[in-house]
Amino acid sequence: MDHVIYSINNKGDKFEISKIILDKISCNGSIAGKQILSDFTKDKTVVEFHFQRHSTCTLNILDYIRGDLLHIPTDVCPKKFRQEMEFWGVPENEIATCCFTKYQSFLDDEKTLRVLERDEHERHARKERVYAMSKGKGWKAMQAKIWQIMEYPSTSVMAKIFMVFSNLMVMLSLFILVASTDQMFYESLTDEEWDEYLNAKEKEKFGWKGAGSYNETMADKLPDLKSRMIFLEYLELITIVYFTIEIICKMIFFPLPWKDFLNFFIVVDAVSLIVMYVDKIAIEIDEREKYEESFVDAVKSLQIIRVMRLFRLLKYVSSFRILIFTIRTSLKDLLLMLLCLLTAVLIFSSLAFFTRDTAFTSIPQASWWAIVTLTTVGYGDIVPKTLPSKLVASACAVIGVCMLAILIPTLVNNYMLFNSQLNVMQQKTKTKNEALLENSILPVDHKT
Repeated sequence: MDHVIYSINNKGDKFEISKIILDKISCNGSIAGKQILSDFTKDKTVVEFHFQRHSTCTLNILDYIRGDLLHIPTDVCPKKFRQEMEFWGVPENEIATCCFTKYQSFLDDEKTLRVLERDEHERHARKERVYAMSKGKGWKAMQAKIWQIMEYPSTSVMAKIFMVFSNLMVMLSLFILVASTDQMFYESLTDEEWDEYLNAKEKEKFGWKGAGSYNETMADKLPDLKSRMIFLEYLELITIVYFTIEIICKMIFFPLPWKDFLNFFIVVDAVSLIVMYVDKIAIEIDEREKYEESFVDAVKSLQIIRVMRLFRLLKYVSSFRILIFTIRTSLKDLLLMLLCLLTAVLIFSSLAFFTRDTAFTSIPQASWWAIVTLTTVGYGDIVPKTLPSKLVASACAVIGVCMLAILIPTLVNNYMLFNSQLNVMQQKTKTKNEALLENSILPVDHKT
């Protein structure tokens, strides 16, 4: 039997192999090997083994088993080729170097896309669960219907109206925050406000006799204070009431398990509300807090968190979600960029300082100059004057451009990959929904 020629019949294409090659396949523990052993068990004289596999992949893999290099066909998806290698029991590290880069790139992209697919699947699954619950009866159905209005604008006209109104309230909140930092929205204290601000000792010191005491002479004595226009106070009160009601309603009408409730937007709203309430409570405790700086300003500075509400305007925009996914999956690349930047800053700031140029009085100051130069911002607040420092600055500028040119494309590639994948997923969903809608409106044939 050693001189018998065996053959593999793959969809009608026959590949002759020797007994040695057959033994290699049957002994590697693969699915193909088990099938060959099974055929031998049934018939000891069998010389032809039938398979239904990808023809081009089978040809390349059999060539490799005969002793050739393992190449990936140019017209075959690497994922399909991996399935064929698993079937024939060929390890991935046997792929030829010229094709392994393409294969590894595919694996990296597949791993990266799993983040997007998993998140989109979970988001879609939650939406479907809420939709299914809304079709029922009772309290759970009521919760689901209200939650759809609050979270899914595409479900109804009422949901779209709520989204527009909610976004307007977010913009109003941001307007109040911005306006509160501009003196244009402040005015001099009224008699009532002065009477509220001054304590008994100060009233005696300044000769304050109560409402109506304010005059030019008194103005020279009193401190220079201004208060925020009253309409901003009313608008802020409206936003506080609205966001309080909104977050309470979300807690009451959330229809899913509580582990799914907390997210970035809920946390931002909650912290923003806490900060605003602390501010109002402090003013109620001590009315002077409204007019002068104090320890409460440290708490007020946390109102910067209110700016995060801007993300609520973007959470339904797919490009924004892609940007978040890109940052999440590119953390290693971002850390590498920061590490390279830190290294370059330390090197060039030290070199610049030791050129003894008077423009660089210390390494920390030179570090600021190095960051500005490496990132190609170039404020021009620190300028080298001597030839050695100019040479260092030139090298710093060139290295900065090269560093950004090398590292940033990784982020861009991930973004483009996510963008194309999300477009495909959305198109598939759209096509599926259109097909379901078309089938649902087809006339029903009642004939038996």
